[in-house]
Amino acid sequence: MGKVSVRGIVLREYDSSETDKKLVLLTKDTGKISVSARGAKSIKSRFHSSAQTFCYSDFMLYRGSNFYAVTQAEPITNFSMYYTSLDKLLYGTYFLELIDKTLMNGQEANNIMLLLLKSLSKLRNAHPKKISAVFQLRLLDLLGFGLNPETCANCGDKLDNLYFSPHMGFICMQCEGAKSRVSPAIRNTIIYITKNDLDRCFMFNITSELLEELGNIAENTFKYQLEVNTNSLLLLNS
Repeated sequence: MGKVSVRGIVLREYDSSETDKKLVLLTKDTGKISVSARGAKSIKSRFHSSAQTFCYSDFMLYRGSNFYAVTQAEPITNFSMYYTSLDKLLYGTYFLELIDKTLMNGQEANNIMLLLLKSLSKLRNAHPKKISAVFQLRLLDLLGFGLNPETCANCGDKLDNLYFSPHMGFICMQCEGAKSRVSPAIRNTIIYITKNDLDRCFMFNITSELLEELGNIAENTFKYQLEVNTNSLLLLNS
């Protein structure tokens, strides 16, 4: 018990009383945690600007036996302020929702936090579907569900022709299951995204049709293999 200092981003906020909020934070070193922010709903609160979804801040917390409470907060940036379209805001929300729904409380997540911050920053000035595809594929890798376009997820054979099954991943032509053919360009793009460092993995160009296909592969992997559904994706696809 006592005071702890963390740097983190608000993944989710919700009301806990007429004046107070609960925040779900993704933090450096401590991972995902839930914290109480007393009085944060008031615009006069010293926590008000930091207690908002998308806000990246330095927090001073009081740690009790089974809870955290905000005692101080200093905002660094609020990423949502830089998004000039509803689509970008929804894609950013999708990133936050994916992390909130796939990480357990207290799970070490420094690399995931770096990926999130980089992706939210890139989202300001880049095509949102491209940033989303990179974010999802890299997140799948970090969660241990990475897609391997070189060997069959079912039988382990080397893949000459690539097929995608939402329930299994990339499989060969001989393996049974609902599947669709995947182009060599998609295979090469996935290898590029997952093998390069975080700064270089966004530096590729493909057609809008291939980008749509890439996004669908990543989204279906989260939906069917990790059983994750998000409100933001439903709105994007509506």
